[in-house]
Amino acid sequence: YKDDILVGQSITFLFAGFETSSTTMAFALWELAKNTVIQERLRQEIFEELKINGLTYESVRRMTYLMKVINEVMRLYPAVPIIDRVANEDYK
Repeated sequence: YKDDILVGQSITFLFAGFETSSTTMAFALWELAKNTVIQERLRQEIFEELKINGLTYESVRRMTYLMKVINEVMRLYPAVPIIDRVANEDYK
């Protein structure tokens, strides 16, 4: 491969990962701002976990409501909204 192709691919990988994460975070904050009940429930879960265990990888994994919020945001606002599907049989 030529150097310019490798550099181009490296930049694509870097920005693809960065942009998808920041977009998901932006939409999550937008949804939390609109839905204060969800925001408060998530806030309580985070504060309770941090008070008991501090901020660790394991404590974040225990935040089940946080995971639900993130998964719902990714469902509503997919970072890459391309779905490639092929039908197994004809539809009538």
